[in-house]
Amino acid sequence: MSDWRPHYLRTRQRSEARQTYERARKRGKRARLLEQLPEASDVFTTMVSNIPDGDMGVAMIAYIGELKHDAEVEQIQCASPTAIAPRYGCYPGSIMNAESFKDKGISITVDITARNGAPIQKIQSPSHLITVSWHYIHRSF
Repeated sequence: MSDWRPHYLRTRQRSEARQTYERARKRGKRARLLEQLPEASDVFTTMVSNIPDGDMGVAMIAYIGELKHDAEVEQIQCASPTAIAPRYGCYPGSIMNAESFKDKGISITVDITARNGAPIQKIQSPSHLITVSWHYIHRSF
């Protein structure tokens, strides 16, 4: 990217955020909009505009949550849907569904910070091919 730098977004009321995005888009400015769907609190859409031809846009969304221990399998499990698949229903409009990026793929990075307790022994995915890189950072919290 020509002038990559992180942009930290402000939370605004839905209508104000959409108006701000549309004004910037129409003026030819780069703009970003992240919206939570009113019908599903765990489904978000992201839009970007005016990325020059040949340039690249990256949307990084940090989702922070506590992981719960599953005593039945002695594991901590996390599930993160990446698209609205038919089994979850359809949403009218321009939301990207699983078929939209089936051949293109998407990239997801998961960073884990573990405080106290047993060390992480294994990271696996029963449904997707994953690559795991271990980077140990010893810090006092």
